[in-house]
Amino acid sequence: MASINNHASKSTKRHRDTTRTPLWLFAAFNSQYNYVLDAAATKQSALCDHFYTKQRNA
Repeated sequence: MASINNHASKSTKRHRDTTRTPLWLFAAFNSQYNYVLDAAATKQSALCDHFYTKQRNA
């Protein structure tokens, strides 16, 4: 049940599952943590050289 602090998403599950982290946000965290693996990506959305897709699940 949705409440003032926990509301239902207005986007579809497909959209949520295929939305990439904004590049500016990834860059900010990557500069501190130096990511080498994108654990939830598509071939088109991967932000690291090494990544897992839905088909190539960890």
